[in-house]
Amino acid sequence: MAQLSKGTPVLVHVVTQHVQDGELSKFDENFNGQFFQMGTSIYLRYKEKLADQKPALVTIKVAAPDEVQLTRKNDDLNLHLYFFAGKQVNARYVTQYGVVPVTTQTTKLNVVVGDTFDGLVGKINIDYLLYSGSQQLGDYKIRLQFKG
Repeated sequence: MAQLSKGTPVLVHVVTQHVQDGELSKFDENFNGQFFQMGTSIYLRYKEKLADQKPALVTIKVAAPDEVQLTRKNDDLNLHLYFFAGKQVNARYVTQYGVVPVTTQTTKLNVVVGDTFDGLVGKINIDYLLYSGSQQLGDYKIRLQFKG
């Protein structure tokens, strides 16, 4: 797995809510990560270690206030999701069993990043629907906060 690039060390707090077939799943974790800027884009990267899965490298790229990309990779998967405020975007979910075409429909996207007296702080809020073909796979809410 790739190592984290040099950048500003940050503590990342991630809360994800997922509703599928009327069932709610919630994930609430803290991770150590890195924040960095390349050109006009900003990146947030951290290693996600969940009890029932292999560790994954998560990268969030903010290309514009209304354009965010989420990448999650490990030995078994490679997921790239694209979020554009108010739009549907096609993507691919590569698993050990094959490629699954997916579509995100972003219903809410809010990005705030700034320097304060306490250091670097930011939050990224994304609400989206995930589809495979015409089948809705779930309704997701990501609430991510970071501080460096």
